[in-house]
Amino acid sequence: MRRLKARKWLDGFICIRVIKYFWKKFIKGMETLWTGGRLMNRMMILAIVAPIVAATWIGLPFVIAGLLFLVYAYVPDFERLQEGVKKIKEGDVSYQIKMEHKGVMKEVADDINQISEGLKGAIESELRSERMKSELISNVSHDIKTPLTSIITYVDLLKKEEIDNETAKDYIAVIEKKAQRLKVLTNDLFEAAKASSGDMPVHLEKVNMQSLVQQALGEFDDKLRGADLEVRVTMPEEPVSILADGRLMWRVTSNLLSNAVKYAQPGSRLYLDVKEEKDTNRVCFIMKNISAYELNIDAEELMERFTRGDESRSTEGSGLGLNIANSLVELQHGEFKIHIDGDLFKVIVTMPKFQENKAEKEQQEQKKDVDFPVAPMKEKQKDEGVMDENVVVDLKKEEIVLRKEE
Repeated sequence: MRRLKARKWLDGFICIRVIKYFWKKFIKGMETLWTGGRLMNRMMILAIVAPIVAATWIGLPFVIAGLLFLVYAYVPDFERLQEGVKKIKEGDVSYQIKMEHKGVMKEVADDINQISEGLKGAIESELRSERMKSELISNVSHDIKTPLTSIITYVDLLKKEEIDNETAKDYIAVIEKKAQRLKVLTNDLFEAAKASSGDMPVHLEKVNMQSLVQQALGEFDDKLRGADLEVRVTMPEEPVSILADGRLMWRVTSNLLSNAVKYAQPGSRLYLDVKEEKDTNRVCFIMKNISAYELNIDAEELMERFTRGDESRSTEGSGLGLNIANSLVELQHGEFKIHIDGDLFKVIVTMPKFQENKAEKEQQEQKKDVDFPVAPMKEKQKDEGVMDENVVVDLKKEEIVLRKEE
């Protein structure tokens, strides 16, 4: 009667005690797995418990409510994780993933944030090291320039002296040649350091690609003939202009042609193409030639400083031309790519197309349509002694009316 009044009349049965014991252990184990276990363990618990509860119509609403709760709890966190990983992949290594709920997703977010911090530190260290290298190269190049200028000056003075010894003249010629080569190398080093560090002024303006290529070919005409290269140029008939720095683009074109003169196969053809990509509003300058030496190197390595093919190391060159061209193109928001296919060497320089606004287009069209005979008319009036006259051009009637001021 005491157990019945205390509502513990079932405790007297041994089987009931065993069931209660194992039930408590089961609940405790589930709590441990749920709070401290992996996500896989939680999914296993749900896979076991959900069908048991859903077996009865009474438990089905609880299963649906539990699934909705999981969606509410985990899907937003998963989307935050996805967005954070995407940001870091795109280069924003300072981005931190913030989670509202604790649990597995929070742990994953913390791990990703730590990886992001590590990447940020590594990038800053690499940039600092690269900056120090550039400063060192700039300082060394600057320190070499002063004594090198003195050497070149004294060589010029020696050449003006009346020296009868032919051997001494040969020595002076060798010194002059090596000094000039050292001067070019020093200038290339200095420019490479400035270009890679971004410490170079860039003035973006309208640059006509046809004129740039034609002027560069005219400048290198003798060198191209000396290298026995036959040039083939393909350009659109309509003028194509890019948004770039004319001085820097001239250096890029000059470096590419100089590279072709040094390393292209004599007796082969050099192809220069200018193409307009209307769908992307960009302009491509493409140069192709057959290499005289085996290209046993990757395209990415070829753009690094002081890098040349094994066989081409015996020729003159600093290995800085392509690196400087790449850095200068990037400073102008362009793209520099190298493709190697056997002995075929191909460079693609992609630059943004110059976009003219409507007012500039109308102004240019007016300049093309109007042919003003003003200057000759004024000279004639001046010779005749007529003063203070205004010239009015009537474009519709194509007549010139002179009105004298009273």
